[in-house]
Amino acid sequence: MFSKLIKNKKDAIYVENYFNRFHDAFLKSAKVVSGNKFVQGAPWEPKRKYSNNESRLLDTGLMFFGKIGMFLELKHYNYNWPNEPSDRTVHIYLKSIADINPELFIHVGLPIIEINFKNISENKFDVQVKLELSLQDNPPDDITINCCKAEQIYLREA
Repeated sequence: MFSKLIKNKKDAIYVENYFNRFHDAFLKSAKVVSGNKFVQGAPWEPKRKYSNNESRLLDTGLMFFGKIGMFLELKHYNYNWPNEPSDRTVHIYLKSIADINPELFIHVGLPIIEINFKNISENKFDVQVKLELSLQDNPPDDITINCCKAEQIYLREA
């Protein structure tokens, strides 16, 4: 099973080549996840012991971490021939993302022409997804979506 944390341009090129730029895959699902959570007490204060559930509830608040992640699930077969079986699942986790393009979500299920991880600065990647639009009675066309910017990208086969 392949897994890789993309840390730089060299890693991005290696992953793109290994997965044949994700050509002939399709986007099975896309999910955005918040890093926010409920906490008791402020993180900079010492931990408290609560005498009952009501006092713990009164001390509970939402902690805004400002971190958002995105999970992409791909179905893919066109790489590492003939070693990989057809219909492999590849998970891509994009951590600490910004500039999310919601257009990606309306195109779930479409064939992928390619995915690029462009290293735009140290620890920052621009994720571009090029999809094939198959419209009835029209020749196939494609669309490139600047999906988001991510601080970390982690891929693994399932």
